[in-house]
Amino acid sequence: MIKYYFFGNNESEVKKESSQFKAPTSSVKDNILYVHLPEFSGSSSQGEKYANTIYYKMTSKIYKGIIIDLSNNLGGDIGPMLAGISPVIPNGKLFEIVNAANNPTSVTFRGSVTNNMGTKIDLGNVKKVTGIPVAVILNRWTASSGELTALALENNPSVKTFGGESAGYTSINDTYIMYNGAQVNITTSKIKKNNGQILFNNKIKPDVQTNNPIVQANNWILNQN
Repeated sequence: MIKYYFFGNNESEVKKESSQFKAPTSSVKDNILYVHLPEFSGSSSQGEKYANTIYYKMTSKIYKGIIIDLSNNLGGDIGPMLAGISPVIPNGKLFEIVNAANNPTSVTFRGSVTNNMGTKIDLGNVKKVTGIPVAVILNRWTASSGELTALALENNPSVKTFGGESAGYTSINDTYIMYNGAQVNITTSKIKKNNGQILFNNKIKPDVQTNNPIVQANNWILNQN
């Protein structure tokens, strides 16, 4: 019996929607950095490329604010995602995985490395960016590791979320491959936020629910300066 480990109650459906490796994209307007962070599935070298693509953009200059767009991020390997935006993720505990026996495992972050979840991407001496507003965009296709990326960003006190409710794949599944090739998915663990809230396939609700999240996020950042 082979055991696989992933997120979400319907992760098999999410994976069918996932595309091949694509790097984050970015643009700058009014000295506000906009980043679209897509899902990631690929090799370690692709993970490093994914992370470096956006890390150096985030640290190349001082911006008025940063918009991190997680819309349509279907999940995958969380390590490269968090490494790429590591300048705005504080070091420390991100959240906990709580199993059926109620035993917690802390998912922690240091520099650019996520511990106890995803691929470890070490970008060296990471430059943290503090004191500027960070807007995070969610929608109904923000799923699985995309949702957990949003939870990691919540540990930054300068973060505010915009858009719509996420997909609601906030749990941990174990997938067992049977001898006849059939797959059995069993939801085994919950997510516990640092504020004590338990997520078990709950949707993440944005701070500001809006059909124009990028416009609203941009206006919010400009009003903070």
